[in-house]
Amino acid sequence: MLMPNSNLTMIIKYLDEISIIFFFPISLIILYKQKCINHPFVKALLFSLASFVMVGFISGFVNNSSFIISAVGVFDYMKNFMVIIIYFTFFRTRDEFNRIFSLLLFVSIVLGVVAFIQEAWAMGSLYIFKKEISNISNYIFQKEMDIELLQSYWRFGIFRTSSLMVSTINSGLYSLLIFTIYIGINRKVNFAIVAALFSSVFTSVSRIVYTGFILVSGLEIIKGRRWPIILLVPVVTLLILMSNMWDLNVLEFLNKDDMTPVSEIASEKVENISMEIKGKVAAPVLQIETEVQHYREYTREVAVKIWKDYPMLGVGPGMFGGVVSVLFNSHVYAEYNFVQGSYFERLKSIDNFWAQTLAEVGIIGVLAFVGLLSTIAFILNLQRKEAELPELKGLFSGLIVYEIVIILYALGLGLNIPSIMFTYCAFVGISFRCSKQES
Repeated sequence: MLMPNSNLTMIIKYLDEISIIFFFPISLIILYKQKCINHPFVKALLFSLASFVMVGFISGFVNNSSFIISAVGVFDYMKNFMVIIIYFTFFRTRDEFNRIFSLLLFVSIVLGVVAFIQEAWAMGSLYIFKKEISNISNYIFQKEMDIELLQSYWRFGIFRTSSLMVSTINSGLYSLLIFTIYIGINRKVNFAIVAALFSSVFTSVSRIVYTGFILVSGLEIIKGRRWPIILLVPVVTLLILMSNMWDLNVLEFLNKDDMTPVSEIASEKVENISMEIKGKVAAPVLQIETEVQHYREYTREVAVKIWKDYPMLGVGPGMFGGVVSVLFNSHVYAEYNFVQGSYFERLKSIDNFWAQTLAEVGIIGVLAFVGLLSTIAFILNLQRKEAELPELKGLFSGLIVYEIVIILYALGLGLNIPSIMFTYCAFVGISFRCSKQES
C-alpha cells in the first residue's frame, strides 16, 4: 500500500543513504579535530576509498557522463564502506559494541523464531493437511496461490522462509552475519541462540547462504570446535542436491489435477525468457545459442560485451546494471539492445555485482575495488594478531571470513543489500576503534 506522501516514502526508503551523506563529512571533521585522521586504519581506508572514487570519476569523464550520474554511481559503490569511518568515529568502547550487538542479536533471534514458525506452518500444511497455506493471508482470504509464485516458495520439499525480511537470501545472510560474530566472541555458546540463528540460515534454502555457512563453520571446526559439524550435515546434504539442479515436486502432495508439474513450469518459464531475448537482441550484439539460457547468464554476457568495448575504464559508473542506471535512464541499454525482462524490472538491477562493476569501471575499477576489500581484510588480520583478548581475536576472524562470504554472494547478487553491508561495515568500524579500548 502506498503511503499518502510520496516524498516521505522516498525519504524512508533511502534513509540509510541520507544518513551516510549527512554523517560522513561530520566524521571527517571530528577525526581531524581529534587528530585521529592520521590513524593508520583511517589513512589506509580513506586512501582506498579515494582511489576508487578517482577511477570512477575518470571513467565518467572519459565516457562523457554527466558529473551527477558519475557522482551518484560512485556513491552507490562506496556508500556502505563510508559507514566504517562513521562508526569508527562515534563508537569507541567495547560496551558500546556489546550494546549494539546485543540488540541486533535479539532481532536476529526473533527472525529465527519467526522463520521456524513459518516453516512449521508451511510444512504441516502441505505434508499433513495437503493444503498449500504457507502464505497465511492467502489462507485467511481463501485466495488461490499463483502457481509460479507458489513453487518459488519451495525448494527440495522445504519451504523457503523470508521471516520478517524482504527475501529468503536477505534473512539467511543477515542471520549468518550475526551467527558469525556471536560464535566469534563467545567460546561458550547458548545452543538455544545458535538454534534460532541457524533456523533462518537453514530455511533460506539458498546456495549462497549455505556456502557462506560452510565457510564460517569450517573455520570454527579448524579452531577446535566440534558442534558445528552437526549443523553442517543437513546444509552440506542440501547443497549437494542443489548443485545437481534436482528438485522435489511439492505440488504432488496437493492432489490438484489442474496444476502443471514443476519441471514443466520451470522449463516453460526459462524458455519464454529465451524467446524474448531471441526476438529482441540483434545477432551482431549477442549470439544466442539454441539451448535455453538463464537470464543472469544473459546479463553477464552483455556485461562482458560492454567490457570488451571499454576494457580499461568501462562505460562509466551508473551506466549499466544497477539502480542508478535505471534512475537516470542510461542510454547503454538501448545501444546494446538489452532485454530487461520482468526480473530486471522488479529488481532494477542485473543482480550480478562483479559483472556490473566490470562493465561500468573496467579492469582498473575492479582492481581498485579489490584493493579496497584487500585493505579491509589486511587491517582486520593485523588487528586480530595484535588483539590481546580471545573474544577480540574471534571477532576479527569472523569479520574476515564474512568478507569472503560477501565476495561470494556478489557473484550472483547485487552487493548493496543494506541489512547486510551496512551492518557488516558498522561492526568493522566499531571493532577497529574499540579493539584496544577498555570497556
